[in-house]
Amino acid sequence: MPRRRRTANDRSLFSEVFGSLFRLSHRVPLVGLLVAVLLGAAWWWLRARPDVMYGGGRILGIVVAVAAALFLFLALVGFARNVFPEASEDGERRRR
Repeated sequence: MPRRRRTANDRSLFSEVFGSLFRLSHRVPLVGLLVAVLLGAAWWWLRARPDVMYGGGRILGIVVAVAAALFLFLALVGFARNVFPEASEDGERRRR
């Protein structure tokens, strides 16, 4: 029996949601900030309970903290693009 080829529709729900939030977080900075705060709260909870997930809570906490930092960075970039629109490529094109 031949193997079925993977298509773009085979993506999991987690990757679909994470990708959508990733794209949206620098376009709408409040979304990125909200996701960063929620991930930060999850990190805080995991930090206090390292025995979560059969002892893997510490590693999961590190992954969640990195994801929170990434979303916070994207939110800050989005805020900067909204506050200083002349610094973006669109602002460069408008000045010419």
